Amino acid sequence: MIKGIIFEFFGTFILVFVTGLCEEMAKTKQANGGRIQGEDFMSVSFTAFFAYMALFYIGRKISGCYLNPAVTFAMVFIKKTKLVQGIVYAICQLVAGFFAALLVMPFQAELDDDLAPISAITIDYFKALILEIQMSAIFIFIFINAEVSNNVKRHLKGFIISCGHMIVTASTLRFTGGGVNPAKSLPLNFVRGFFDSTHIFLFAPFIGAIFAVVSF
Repeated sequence: MIKGIIFEFFGTFILVFVTGLCEEMAKTKQANGGRIQGEDFMSVSFTAFFAYMALFYIGRKISGCYLNPAVTFAMVFIKKTKLVQGIVYAICQLVAGFFAALLVMPFQAELDDDLAPISAITIDYFKALILEIQMSAIFIFIFINAEVSNNVKRHLKGFIISCGHMIVTASTLRFTGGGVNPAKSLPLNFVRGFFDSTHIFLFAPFIGAIFAVVSF
């Protein structure tokens, strides 16, 4: 369990730091007079894909490579992880996310007042909530099925899960900042000063996890 805790901490730290830094690089382009375009969103999504896939194949046998409190919650719910172990993993993931967000802070793009966003969400609050629930449910459903199904070959599990992670990141990035993972969205939005959307990122992934488990 100790090895699992260590991996979940450092794995989550790497995932949040890498994706958060990539997002800030896109915003720096905007600060220098450019515009955040489709290729910038895709670069963040592909970064999330490769980071998650590398971490998954390294840490799957160590901890299951959940790197997400909502995923951990779902795996506890289907009894693939013990309750105490899941709680410890989730705490480590959140703590690691906050440490990573603090390291991302010095790289934050300094946008002019007329360019700086005032919120992490760019759509209606209710729409953002529904989007986060749907995408969380989709990703966790993919994760559970890839991990549990005997029809998925072992060497393809990480690829399939990482593809799901990339899809939900690309789908949510422009509208909610790419939530789905409380260990990423909560810390990064705190250091960016976006407190209005905290409830979405705190509850939506876990509601999505419940839908995913029920569907499974």
